[in-house]
Amino acid sequence: MPDLVIDSPSLLKPLLKLGWCQWIGAIIFLWGSLHQIRCHAILGSLRENKDSDEYVIPCDDWFSRVSCPHYLAELVSASILLPYSACTCFFTNMAGD
Repeated sequence: MPDLVIDSPSLLKPLLKLGWCQWIGAIIFLWGSLHQIRCHAILGSLRENKDSDEYVIPCDDWFSRVSCPHYLAELVSASILLPYSACTCFFTNMAGD
């Protein structure tokens, strides 16, 4: 069985062809995803004693501004993907006609 050879310059070529709009979209998507993970960590740390039935309302981060910041962060991430998926569907349908 031949050894697996990974050519890193050929892996980076598609990334170098991305425009500024795609880079901004990728940054917003990553920010939304990381913020969603942070909100889930905050929610997971609310109950210090797992045997207790006591709940605590979070008040830090986006929790003081919106009622469901983890869903808002998910919407931010998903809304960035919407224009790209719409373009892909549009051009796929155009090519099929």
